[in-house]
Amino acid sequence: MYRGRNFLIQALVSAVPETWETIAGGRSVSMSINSETVDITSQQSAPWMTLLADAGIRNMSLSISGVFNDDDSMERAYERVISGSIDMYQIISDAGDTFTGNFQLTTVERSAEYNDAEQYSISLESSGEILYTPASS
Repeated sequence: MYRGRNFLIQALVSAVPETWETIAGGRSVSMSINSETVDITSQQSAPWMTLLADAGIRNMSLSISGVFNDDDSMERAYERVISGSIDMYQIISDAGDTFTGNFQLTTVERSAEYNDAEQYSISLESSGEILYTPASS
């Protein structure tokens, strides 16, 4: 069984040597990979829709929520969303699959109940090609 707690979102902090940093302490992670379709249906193909292969826009969206591990994690998230920077991230599933590419941190939200830990929610959107590496068997 796959465990959500083992789903990691990491940011590249140093290229040489390659060093990745896990972003905050995620309790909930959601990932979606999208591919738009391009409809090229004509009178000849009707009544069936025909799609153009390899033509649509692709993107990957991520959201993570949980409790910040420390002040540094929160500060780095603020810096990234305010600057609008596009940074290298890797997403690792519990199965060991890895998605690597450039993402922009687009949202940082904070919330808190009266007598509970402060929560956060972060959203990321891909920019450019995503490299998928299946888990090694």
